[in-house]
Amino acid sequence: MALAMGGLLRAVLLGQVLALLIACTALCSVLLVRQGVSAPTLQSCATYVALACVWGTVRARRRGVRAPWRSPPWVYAVLALLDVEANACLVAAYRWTSLTSVQLLDAWTIPAVLLLSTACLGARYGRGHVAGAALCVLGFFALAASDGWRGGLGLGAVPDESAGRPAASSLQPSPSRPLLGDGVAVLGATLYAASNVVQEALLGASVDAEELLAGLGAAGALWSLAQGLALEGPLLLRTTWTLGVVAPFAGFGAAMFAFYSLVPLALKARGAALLNLSLLAADVWTGLARGFLLDGFTGTSLAQFLTCFGLIAAGIVLFVTCGEVESFAVPKEARVAGNGISLGSPTAHTGGAAEFQRLPMGAGIGLPDDEIQISGRPCKADIFDTIGNALGDATRTVGNAVDTAADATTNFAGNAVSTVGGAIGDAANAVGGALSDAANATGDFVDSSLDTVRSGLNTAVGAVSGAGSDIRTFFSGGEVTPLLPSIQYGPIVVKTLVALQYAVNLNASDYQDEAVQLALAEDAVVTIRHAGLNQAIVAFQGGRLNSNPLDSFNTTEAVPYLEDWIGTAAAPTLLLDSFSDLLDGAGSTNGTLVEAVEEIMGSETPLHIIVTGQAAGGGLAALAGPALALAFPRANVDVITFGMPWTGFNPQFSWAFDQLVSLYYVWPFNSSDIVQIINATQHDPQQSLFDQAAMAVNSTIGPNTVGNATLLPNLPPPYPADAQAGATAPLGDIAPSPTSPGPAPSACPPILCKSREGAAAACLLWRPNNASALQGLPRRYLQSGGTGASAAVAWDAASETAYIVFEGTDTEADWVQDLLVSQSSDFRPTGADVFDGVGVHQGFLNQFESLTDAAPSAEENITAVVLDLSGGLIPRRVVAAGHSLGSGLASLTGVWASALWPNASVSVVGTGTPMVGNGEWVREFRAIVGRANRFVYEIDQVPSLPPIDDYRPLPDGVWFRANYSIAVDRPPFGLGDTSWDDHDCERLYVPSIMNATRLDVPQFVLDLPGANASLPEYATAG
Repeated sequence: MALAMGGLLRAVLLGQVLALLIACTALCSVLLVRQGVSAPTLQSCATYVALACVWGTVRARRRGVRAPWRSPPWVYAVLALLDVEANACLVAAYRWTSLTSVQLLDAWTIPAVLLLSTACLGARYGRGHVAGAALCVLGFFALAASDGWRGGLGLGAVPDESAGRPAASSLQPSPSRPLLGDGVAVLGATLYAASNVVQEALLGASVDAEELLAGLGAAGALWSLAQGLALEGPLLLRTTWTLGVVAPFAGFGAAMFAFYSLVPLALKARGAALLNLSLLAADVWTGLARGFLLDGFTGTSLAQFLTCFGLIAAGIVLFVTCGEVESFAVPKEARVAGNGISLGSPTAHTGGAAEFQRLPMGAGIGLPDDEIQISGRPCKADIFDTIGNALGDATRTVGNAVDTAADATTNFAGNAVSTVGGAIGDAANAVGGALSDAANATGDFVDSSLDTVRSGLNTAVGAVSGAGSDIRTFFSGGEVTPLLPSIQYGPIVVKTLVALQYAVNLNASDYQDEAVQLALAEDAVVTIRHAGLNQAIVAFQGGRLNSNPLDSFNTTEAVPYLEDWIGTAAAPTLLLDSFSDLLDGAGSTNGTLVEAVEEIMGSETPLHIIVTGQAAGGGLAALAGPALALAFPRANVDVITFGMPWTGFNPQFSWAFDQLVSLYYVWPFNSSDIVQIINATQHDPQQSLFDQAAMAVNSTIGPNTVGNATLLPNLPPPYPADAQAGATAPLGDIAPSPTSPGPAPSACPPILCKSREGAAAACLLWRPNNASALQGLPRRYLQSGGTGASAAVAWDAASETAYIVFEGTDTEADWVQDLLVSQSSDFRPTGADVFDGVGVHQGFLNQFESLTDAAPSAEENITAVVLDLSGGLIPRRVVAAGHSLGSGLASLTGVWASALWPNASVSVVGTGTPMVGNGEWVREFRAIVGRANRFVYEIDQVPSLPPIDDYRPLPDGVWFRANYSIAVDRPPFGLGDTSWDDHDCERLYVPSIMNATRLDVPQFVLDLPGANASLPEYATAG
């Protein structure tokens, strides 16, 4: 009786150990999803490889390398296929149905195991077994229902993607293809059940655990590698391998390896039915771990978790105390090496020689000696039985458990080390042979997979599609390798290096037919390249202009293409003489430059243009930036220059440049400076030139350098010093000039035109009449049950653009977060302190993190949803938009998205934007995102909130005032000078943005003194 109870206790404890291991894998998967990594097949591949190597080595050591296998290879191929595809089906099901539905339908594994083991193994279950199984399933259903309907742990309903905001009382999921998703989930559960039953049958047919695990590992590695490379390879190669990604990957692999290694013991102890019943507790352990370690208990309380666990535990106890489940053993002939196994009832076999014996499923577990009986044949207890005995002994007394566990661990470790050490050569040969066979078997598939891998690698390191291939020629050669994840200024360094390589490499022949090169006066050259979908790169070389002394650039004249917009803008005459070759005449941006961009882009609309150059070429790039922004008003135009003094550009031109250019870096160093740093630094011989350049740039750009490079030295003030606040205060010099013609009316005015989609979406997506918002794009709604944050994510496949839109204040939870006005220093999306002392609104940060880094599930994680909608593609463009509170969250998202996807062009569109952080936050935003497309209507009160001195607004606002659309920040208005009535999004903000036909220049900018200021004198040679 004591032995029987010890066996039962060991079986129950082992089941919970396995459930805890599954919970570990779930937590690791959650952490990976939060890092934007979703590669379940390749995650499992590492586990299969480890199983094959470790247990194959153990088997080879014990039986010899040439020992015959007790089941043919096709059996393990089928078993591995069942296992790999079961996981793939359940992962795929999440795309089409809700997470709650998948979890509920996954419980189908229990009846499937009961049916399959009855039909195939002749298992006989009593009423008590069925009742225990039902009680376990009831506990699991209670947990899933609590999570799904209350929104706890992120298992809530999936909002309808084609309608407005779901009703608060709606408890039913509205997935996009629920029947398909549910069917795939049931298929996955059935395949899992079949895999467990086949493993149980193999163990019953005298197949030892070492062979089972080695065979499953070898075949599973091949299946998962082939499938993973085809489906997940490019996405995985685009991943930045930080510690936050590597650690969960390693944890997942270790937990899965331990789980697979212990499963045979559980199957031999009490069969597949008890194993799967025990695994139902994994969701409870996962929930408890996430509640205590990650996210807290939101929606599902600790008491509810314990109640559900109690139901599952009671079901397990009832199942194991109702007697052993009996099944027919396999025929004796099936135990002969090479004959494989036979599934089915005894009547399915013919011939009197097929002799069957009845055996309890738990035979051999708990015997006091070292011999066990399986199908009447004595054999040595394998290593799993040793572990089982150690677990059993440990439950008797605490004191004995310590000694027993220590002895068992010592013996196991010593034997394992000796075994692995003695057979390492054989294992290496076996693995090498397996890889060779796999390569021969896959043939053309491997070649195509390698092409996919190369393509993914190029995409990962290039600023745009196509840029990666040119990195090979960066500084005269070097292999392509991803940027080091430890680089401090991730997005700044990436964008800078991409621009620098084009500032250096201007030979059109390097780009084959993808570039147009135009000659300018003084041997200057401009190269225009179609760098990818909707993207162009324009690179200037100064030619003989580089040899002119710095003082010669102080002679200036009016910039011809700005005459009608801001006629007092002036730039160096030397630069204008060369640049004018690209223009048709005064007052227009038309000319050969715009024509070359249109020609190289073909039918694509330019949406992102990078303009670069070093020395005098940087000056030409500065002239080109505003011109291209006016010519292509829907595009984000970035200007990145090297070693160019800001001499001869007057304040009016600086103002126009700052308004029209989306992101700019005016770096004081050039390529020769970077080369000197590389030559003076000791590097790892394996490090590529591209990595060396990245480290050199990183060491050059400190916080002060970044601040100076992203804020021109002679910018005008944001508003006149004598500006008055209040509804009746006159505009004064903020108003446009009554004598200047100003820009001509346009259907697509700069800044306003490219902001319309985002502004309309932020206002209308949560309205009943939302059909016009992001029309035709697939979208999903996200809701945080804990903080009240609400967002929508849409994907435009035509331009590979991700739209991330946030709702404004709507619920009591939103108001609570609005009131948390203390500043937090925890916003560090770049992984390092670009600027010291960054502080952001605590409530805004709470809501933002609840849908990003701290999201409790994939359904509430913006990164996971973007990658799911895009099919794993990294966005080329990101538009973050919001109104009111949502605009504050969009501002945080802009910095976060730029750090997460440093090659993407990021736009932030905000209406009625509150202040988000302090002055250092504003500097960080400007350095990483650039311009904020921020709109203020009349005397709207929210842009003046919070009324605390430490808060600062983002720069470069557009003020809708007195029927003007003025490119100016609204002066600081006190709360008494503002009105809540001017905050309406649908009635005021959206019509103003949609109907505006021009961006007005304030009078005080036109009248500024023309004195020039310059950055410190830099070397102009390059």
